[in-house]
Amino acid sequence: MRPENRLPGCTGRSPARYRHRKNRRVLPALGTCLILAVLLAAGPRLLFPIGYQGEIRMAAREHGLDHLLVAAIGRVESNFRPEAVSPAGAVGIMQLMPDTARWVAETSRYGYNEQDLVRPDRNIRLGCTYFSGLLTRYGGNRILAAAAYNSGPSTVDRWLEKGVWDGTLMDARRIPYPETRSYVMKVEAFYGLYRMIYGLELPEGSAALAAVRDQK
Repeated sequence: MRPENRLPGCTGRSPARYRHRKNRRVLPALGTCLILAVLLAAGPRLLFPIGYQGEIRMAAREHGLDHLLVAAIGRVESNFRPEAVSPAGAVGIMQLMPDTARWVAETSRYGYNEQDLVRPDRNIRLGCTYFSGLLTRYGGNRILAAAAYNSGPSTVDRWLEKGVWDGTLMDARRIPYPETRSYVMKVEAFYGLYRMIYGLELPEGSAALAAVRDQK
């Protein structure tokens, strides 16, 4: 085609072929916009879902815990995957070591077998029982309880005794173990996020409610 015979704004291609190629670029972009619009309309709960909410609520209620805090622990520990197994051997949604789970079950007079670790309801219940005991041990301080859930209470006790860490979130940078430091920060981040998205729902009169109010 001679240059003078080309259509204005075209590059020598036929109008129909040009429109076809343009549509091939535009349609995927429109599809992406539509998906984003649906996600925004559905709300942040679709973007940040909580797995096994029924089981988490039930176990949290049994121990007077905020189910959103339990959900934050489950999210950081395993992303709500019942089959998750850590390199150290921790199992399930709440990532319990088999020996710890057995001890919790025995002291709480639960029936127990190792398959309980991959059952969401039993794993979450055992995790809540353990975390509730840690909260009691540390006077309702969820920061200390989370650190102990990750690194062990004897380790956290040693840090406190030696003045390495004062047990507050503001001083979390002094936690000696990088993994535990990151864990505490992540749990707090997801707990705050879930509280914004799902709302604060604590059982009235619970020790956990008083602890959360004290730490605001």
